[in-house]
This record gives sequence, C-alpha cells and structure tokens, in this order.
Amino acid sequence: MKRILLITLFVFLLAVNVLAIGISPGIRTVNYEPKLKTIGSFTVYNTEHKDMRVFLNIEGEYKEIIRIKEDYIDFTSDKESKTIEYKIKIPEYLEPGEHIIKIIAIEQEPRSIEGISIGAVLAVMTQVKVSVPIPEIYLESELHIAAEGNIISFTIPIKNLGKSDIQEVMAKIDIETLEGKIIDTIATDSAQLKVNENSELNAVWIPDVDSGLYKAGAVVAYDNEASQEERQFNVGEVHIEVLEIGVDKFKLGEIAKFNVAIQSIWNQKIDDVFGEMQIHNKNKELLAKINSPTTSIEPYKKGELEFYWDTKNIVQDRYDIKLILYYNGKTTEKDFEADVKSNKIITSKITGGAVNLKTGKLSLKKATIFLGAIVVIIGLIWIIYRSRRKKLAV
Repeated sequence: MKRILLITLFVFLLAVNVLAIGISPGIRTVNYEPKLKTIGSFTVYNTEHKDMRVFLNIEGEYKEIIRIKEDYIDFTSDKESKTIEYKIKIPEYLEPGEHIIKIIAIEQEPRSIEGISIGAVLAVMTQVKVSVPIPEIYLESELHIAAEGNIISFTIPIKNLGKSDIQEVMAKIDIETLEGKIIDTIATDSAQLKVNENSELNAVWIPDVDSGLYKAGAVVAYDNEASQEERQFNVGEVHIEVLEIGVDKFKLGEIAKFNVAIQSIWNQKIDDVFGEMQIHNKNKELLAKINSPTTSIEPYKKGELEFYWDTKNIVQDRYDIKLILYYNGKTTEKDFEADVKSNKIITSKITGGAVNLKTGKLSLKKATIFLGAIVVIIGLIWIIYRSRRKKLAV
C-alpha cells in the first residue's frame, strides 16, 4: 500500500513538473517562396537549473525542410538557457495550405522510488509553419486502382480546395508498360465541383494483355489546369507453371536427380524461386522431403529446378510425389507419380487444362473465331434438317 501511495505521489509530482524545461517561441510562420533559404532559432530553458541532457527531434510531413546541427543539448546547473539555430530550405513546390514542422526538445531523466526505476520523459515543442497561398482554382486528387475478375476499375477522388467553383473536371488515363510504352488510353466521366465539395471520377478497363505489372498515368484536367497521378497495378496474378519432370541416368540405390522444367507467366523477373518435393509410398507415408536451390526466372522465360533423392533402401515400386513451387509469396502445386525401376524412373504425365503459357488465357480474337465457327456449323445443320423435312413432306 505504501509503495502504491509513493508511486501515485511521484506521478503527481511528475505532472506538476511538466515545465522543468521550457522553449520559445511557440511557433514561427514562414511565407512560401520557391527555393527560399533562411535561418531561424529557438531557445531551450533549464528552468530547474540542473545538470541534464535535452535531445532534439524534428517531426512532420516536410521535416526535411529543417536542418539542425545539434542532436542534443547538455545543460549544467549554472546554465539557464541555450539558443539553437536551424536552417530552412523550401523546395520548389509545396502543396497549397499550411504545413507544420515540429521541433521537439526532450529531457529523459531516470528516477527511482524504493528501488522502482521510472523513466520520466519531459518534452516541449516549437513549431515552424510554412504557409503556401491557396490559388483561385485548385483541385486535390489521387488515383485508386482495384481489380475484380477481368475488370480493372479506376477511381479518382477529387476535392475543390480553391476559392472558386470548378465548372468541369475529368481525367485521361494512359495504360503503360513499366518501360513507358502506352498500351491503351481511357477517359473517366466528368464532374462539377463547388468550393470545398468532394466527388470522384470513374473509369473501367477490360485488359487484353499478358499477365503482369503495369502502370496507369492519369492527367486530371479542370478549368484550364491539370494535375498528374501515377500508380502501378497488376493484371492477373504472378504465376509459374510446371512444364515437365524427368530423371536421367538413374540406378536404384544411388542419387536420383529430378529435373523440373518451369515457365514464368509474368512480365517481370521473378527472384528467389525454389521448390519442395514430397515423396510418399503407397501407404501415404512420407519418405523424403527435398528442397531445390533457389533460382530466378526472366519474364515469360523457362527455367529449371533440380531435386536430388537418395534412393538407398528404396525398392522398385510406384511412389506419389507432390511438387510445391514457392515464389513471390505464392505457391504452385502439382501431383505426379514416379515408377521406380532398377535403372530408370518413369514419371507420369501431369494432367490439367491446356494453358497459353504466355498469357495464361485464350485471346479474345481466338475465342471469337471459335464461337463463330460453332454458330456456322449449327446453322448448316439446321438448313440441312429443314431441307430434308421438306423433301419428306413432298
């Protein structure tokens, strides 16, 4: 009970002692000028006249604007205050509005009561406010991208932060490869915005491209002004396909080398690809778990993984093998069968649907031709059927 009362008293004294250090001024305002360089200062006060160290920290979205040489200040009991200079370097462009950068002075002094160590942290703050004029016409926007099935949706939230109504705002979006080649261009709907009003622009895109990583560049145009937004997005998913599994030059009782041919269905290089092979007997007992070395696969290229299985104490029989590929936080799994003979291992064919190894899907053009052919065949069958019915009727 006594300890609780002492701790409570200590917390109370700590609260009273908030002003153990002081700082001034509380705030300084800097009017925005592109590439402006200036110097400011603040003073930290040792109000308790004690030996202490005060650390200095800068916080805020644009904290890189301010530079201070000192990381901390050392006070002695006879030193009442210290003035610190800082440099301000304004970039060529800042968003309109007010931007606050905080300079925080922190005293950390360990204290103890009856053997209980408590770290008391006291902090005071001065602020630098960079004021950027708000223009007559000013729009805030950002680009959001979402994929659902085979549809890519683009949403651009917009807000009128200027002093006048905006009569019309719309956006043009260029779909590009990461190398900058434009694949397609789409337009959003349009909107009108009163001062401080929010809205959003929308557009959809149905891709007919290879699976991979792309980027969208949006130009938002409004009342003879424009802003740009850019963001990367995926079409489809990162995928590696297993093409073939085989074993060469094998003798039972020795090391069997499995060669697994794989292929990337993605338009960017995939690093750190490796596989795991699990071998089971007919009773589903796990006999071996083997990992391959890691490798990298270039866009749409083939690669190979190697697995080594020690067949000592293995008899001639059929074995179930599960292959798992690991890459980019994803997996591909394939099951196959291995028939182990005295001088060879025969792997079964991997069953599954046919896949276009470059795109992972049937192209729109081929699908249209296929459907058209079916329609023509059905039409011919109907004509022949009608013709025969007429002859029978006669």
